[in-house]
Amino acid sequence: MSVVRAWLNELIQSRLYREDPILIASTKTSVGFRWSDVGSLIDISDRQLQIFRKGQSFGLADGFTVPVHIPGEYWGTC
Repeated sequence: MSVVRAWLNELIQSRLYREDPILIASTKTSVGFRWSDVGSLIDISDRQLQIFRKGQSFGLADGFTVPVHIPGEYWGTC
């Protein structure tokens, strides 16, 4: 299983997506952002910091997220 797939399984099974700082930050902007800049988009709680660190333990230390927003539709990221 790939690292990304393993992380996605963890994210879904543990329902971490509800508080994932990257996902939440992606709802606050319409432009791409580095994960290291998340603190400029949201106030990161201790729980979200734990989630971010858990992702790092899967090898996802830094990245770039592009939010996808279409009015009236579900939001997503790439």
